[in-house]
Amino acid sequence: MTRRYTKKQRRQSNELLFIAAIAFIAVSGAIGAQFLDVVVNNIFFVFAIILAVMGAVILVAAKKWRAKAIKRLKGQASLEVVDQMTGVEFEGFLQGVLISRGYKVQDTPRNGDLGVDIIASKNGQRIAIQAKRYSYKVDRRAVSDAVAGMKHYKCDKAMVITSNYFQPGAKTLAKSNTCELVDRDLLAEWLAEFQKS
Repeated sequence: MTRRYTKKQRRQSNELLFIAAIAFIAVSGAIGAQFLDVVVNNIFFVFAIILAVMGAVILVAAKKWRAKAIKRLKGQASLEVVDQMTGVEFEGFLQGVLISRGYKVQDTPRNGDLGVDIIASKNGQRIAIQAKRYSYKVDRRAVSDAVAGMKHYKCDKAMVITSNYFQPGAKTLAKSNTCELVDRDLLAEWLAEFQKS
């Protein structure tokens, strides 16, 4: 036997179903919002962890790469090897040597460097460096270039580094312009220290 509902009972039943549906939607929405909040917070947390891990991997890789680069440079740290380098290779090699001596280094443009190949910074002092991998003695023009470029690059002093020696005119001009000269003998000392570091 089927039970028949009156209109009033059906209306009450529909109202109860409607209230239950509203309650279900409200509870589901609250639970969903809470779940979504947890998911979003966890996504940011997971993303932060991923970024931290990637940063650590990059840092380790950079340290290994730097150690290999320094080891390779140390293998080249002899005047005999330096004498076989091109000018550009000599500049790059000097950057590694300067870094090992505690300097931060910066390149200048390859063309139009205005007499400065490397800018080295240490203890708040900037040095404009002219690098000369020469098979003959360096003349005063290298000193003139370094001193002139020093002002352009807002450096405090100038330096000329060579794999050879300096002519008397270069030494005289360097003294009157507080330009430091690094000749073959001093460079050999730097290379010996570089090997030990």
